[in-house]
Amino acid sequence: MDIRIKNTHAQLLLDAYDAKIEAIDQQLTPLQKKKIEYVEAKRDILRQINGEQVTDTIPSSVQSKIQLNGYDYEWTWVDKAKYILKKSNAPLSSAEIVDQLLIVEPNIKRSTAMKSLSSILGVRAKAGIDFLRANNSTGDNVYSLK
Repeated sequence: MDIRIKNTHAQLLLDAYDAKIEAIDQQLTPLQKKKIEYVEAKRDILRQINGEQVTDTIPSSVQSKIQLNGYDYEWTWVDKAKYILKKSNAPLSSAEIVDQLLIVEPNIKRSTAMKSLSSILGVRAKAGIDFLRANNSTGDNVYSLK
C-alpha cells in the first residue's frame, strides 16, 4: 500500500513530528542521545555501503566537540594554550606549547599555530590577561598562567 501525503499537509505533519521528537529529546540522558547518534551513524554507513545516498555519517556530538582527556578541538588558541600550560605546570615557550598541542591535535599546522600563539601570548601577557611572560635561561620568552 502506497500512501501519499499532500504537500499542503506535509509541513504540518513534519512540525508535529518535530514537536514529538523535541519532547522525547528533553527526556533523554546524554548517554542515551550519544547511543542514538552512533546507532544512526552505523545505519547511515550501512546504507552508504548499499549504495544509498547519505549526507551525514558522523554523529554531531563527534563532529562538534571531539574531546580527549578534557581537550576540545574547537577551543580558541587562548584556551588551547591554557590547557597545555595547566597540564605542564611549568612555564613554556610558544614553540614548546605548539609541540605539546601537536601531540593532542596532530592535524593542526605548526606554522599557523606558531604565528597565532606567539601573537596571542605576547599581546595577552603584555596586557596582563591570562598569561605571564618571563625569560628562561637562554633568554627566550616563556609563558605561564596568571
